[in-house]
Amino acid sequence: MAADLSLAELAIRTRNFDACLAFYRLLLGDELGALDGIDERGGTWRIVWFDLGNGTRLALADTAFRRPAAGQTGMVFCLRCQDPEAMETRLRQAGVEPECGTHDTEEGSRLFIVLDPDGNELSVGIYGPLPF
Repeated sequence: MAADLSLAELAIRTRNFDACLAFYRLLLGDELGALDGIDERGGTWRIVWFDLGNGTRLALADTAFRRPAAGQTGMVFCLRCQDPEAMETRLRQAGVEPECGTHDTEEGSRLFIVLDPDGNELSVGIYGPLPF
């Protein structure tokens, strides 16, 4: 089944967004683009994307992005899958309950979110082009 998946994006959630942004700009050059917004609790979030080549992106997000601000950092593995509904069903049949079922995002993707046994977040689906 591994042949049906490929890395689309590696997202890093950070506590010190500005310092990490400066570091990744130094390492990778200018970002492809950025988005910011206000979440359902009224908090702000920021995310920027960098090109890693071969259609793979690095996303850098502050801790409020799509998660409660609990001071955690970590990576989100974004995997391409042409049929996220079928993959979600397969995982559910194996007893794995996704954090969030297959849905369309405002960025133009269709994906579901699941945690691995260690709590690492995986976003699995079809990734649209960046919205800028």
